[in-house]
Amino acid sequence: MNEINKTVILAELENLERKRERLAASLHEVTCVIEVLKKTIEHFDPTSKRRVVRQEVLNVDADELRGKSLEDALIYVAKRNDGIVRSSSVRPLLVESGVLRVKQTSHALSVALRTSEYFESVTRGKYRLRDHVGDFAMGARGPSTSIKAVK
Repeated sequence: MNEINKTVILAELENLERKRERLAASLHEVTCVIEVLKKTIEHFDPTSKRRVVRQEVLNVDADELRGKSLEDALIYVAKRNDGIVRSSSVRPLLVESGVLRVKQTSHALSVALRTSEYFESVTRGKYRLRDHVGDFAMGARGPSTSIKAVK
């Protein structure tokens, strides 16, 4: 093989390797965008397994909480789930129903559960409904006087 052909072949090899690196970077970027789009579709898809699991665990649909105050919504969820509320499980449902806004969820939810006379802490993030609540959040009570829903 003569020296000119070898130089041309090596130059072509270097060009192809650079092209492969650019394409690999582009492929990685496209793969990341595809994953983000799949997660977005899953988030808004009402038949998504994630939503079904959450509704099965909580036994409450977001529409049932619309218009309720934060405390009333928490009591309602607790009564539908053997008196137990896990803040990590109920947070997405409260946001979806409009009871809480995304920016205020962690703080408002933890304050409402920690300071409520209707809940007692079981473990971190898990609260139990106290016995004296009655039919309070199921509609037997008049207008709510607790923290109002934020739209």
